[in-house]
Amino acid sequence: ALSGVLHFPLVYRLVQAAWPTDFPGVVPTLFAVPPLVSLVAIRRAPAGDARARLNQVAWFGGVALLFLTLIFPIQFERQWLTVGWALEGAALLWLFHRVPHAGLRGTGLVLLVAAFARLALNPAVLEYHPSTGTALLNWYLYTYGIVTACLFAGARLLAHPAGREPDRTASVGTPPPRERAPGLNAPPLLDALGTVLAFLLLNIEIADFFSVPGSRVLTFQFSGNFARDMTYTIAWALFALGLLLIGIWKKIRPGRRAALALL
Repeated sequence: ALSGVLHFPLVYRLVQAAWPTDFPGVVPTLFAVPPLVSLVAIRRAPAGDARARLNQVAWFGGVALLFLTLIFPIQFERQWLTVGWALEGAALLWLFHRVPHAGLRGTGLVLLVAAFARLALNPAVLEYHPSTGTALLNWYLYTYGIVTACLFAGARLLAHPAGREPDRTASVGTPPPRERAPGLNAPPLLDALGTVLAFLLLNIEIADFFSVPGSRVLTFQFSGNFARDMTYTIAWALFALGLLLIGIWKKIRPGRRAALALL
């Protein structure tokens, strides 16, 4: 299952160097074919050891989703690795619903947290590309927006069905409690990370709108410009109001407190 992962960087760079194309997403598309064919072969094979079959489906399914989720970020230019991590993480959690392998859930969580850290805890990411002068519809929106959506999707995928108690005596082939990863309750964590990243995106878009086109470093300034200062204030208030309404609707006490603090 991992052979394609090991070969992909070499083949992708070879194609870029020898046969440059406007559609680089074709390469991961072709790499997704062998694991998908392998999945079909596994399903048609005679039933054997349940645990071995579960591992095979998890590995080949995870690798197939890896290449399928690489198509979109590779086709675009900026922050494709981070976006790929987020899409793969959400895809693995989706696969975990159908293939109850704990490794899928753990890997998906690690990828989503890594994508968050790459954007939220790495200030250098704001220096990688000069400002394009395009308001809102820019690479910040699709990069931070996609990762934020993947974090929220991951939280929904791991949320335990309402009204049902988790089965603590799960056997092979039965999903373990969705929401429980080793040492943490995953859905609240992913929701919190998604909210933080959405708030960061809001501030980045405002800072980019008021920055000089072509400037290399995106800076945050909260004084000296009346229009910019009022934009920050109004945006923060609207974000806090939305967070407060969601906290009341979903009965999330930390969300309500965070909204009041921001307001």
